Amino acid sequence: MAPADWEAAYIAERIKGRGILVSTEGPHNNVLKLKPPMIFRREHVDLFVEVLGEALGDTVLQPH
Repeated sequence: MAPADWEAAYIAERIKGRGILVSTEGPHNNVLKLKPPMIFRREHVDLFVEVLGEALGDTVLQPH
């Protein structure tokens, strides 16, 4: 199985587009790294989970 570097980059850009700080990391840039603010509350978790779910769903539909 090949590293999902394209998918990770696409997901990171979608999430960043919604104002959430995230980057790709690791030797293949296929790991998502969340960079939460110091005041990370429950509503931030709910928003992140919602945005991540949307980005993951969109990724399945994208040709690469």
